[in-house]
Amino acid sequence: VAIARTTSRSVASAVAATEALARGDLTHRVKAETEDEIGCMLKALGGSMSTLSEVVQRIKASSDSIATGSDQIAAGNADLSQRTEEQAANLQRTAASMVQLSSTVKSNASTAQQASQLAGSASAVFSMHLHLLQQLNFVPSLKMKNFLKNLLIGYFVYFFFSLSFLFLLL
Repeated sequence: VAIARTTSRSVASAVAATEALARGDLTHRVKAETEDEIGCMLKALGGSMSTLSEVVQRIKASSDSIATGSDQIAAGNADLSQRTEEQAANLQRTAASMVQLSSTVKSNASTAQQASQLAGSASAVFSMHLHLLQQLNFVPSLKMKNFLKNLLIGYFVYFFFSLSFLFLLL
């Protein structure tokens, strides 16, 4: 009868352990009260559950480490993406500035060409007037020469100030 009770308790303990294992409960502790085959089976079952518990804990620790690494990689990718977008925006602004600068240079070149044409026209008009005066045998007095000289200087000063003002507007 005592052997039957001990055997019955050992089998009940093995059933409880296997049911706990089936539920995924790896915290269940197996106690082997005998040294017979059933006791040896219970010790082996307890050792297996303990080893399985350690393996599951290592897997959990590894997966936590992988999750942390994945989070860090995701944060790094987000940071890289943001910096890439900022650089793209900076490049777009630089390209727009270059287009604007190119337009300004073309406009300045056109204005300089117009100014050169105006200077050429003013010089031609002055030369024509001087030639007409020479044909009329007009000999200007010193006072008249100074007046014409100052008038010519005034035209050129006006011209250059106008040209400078045009460049400031651009």
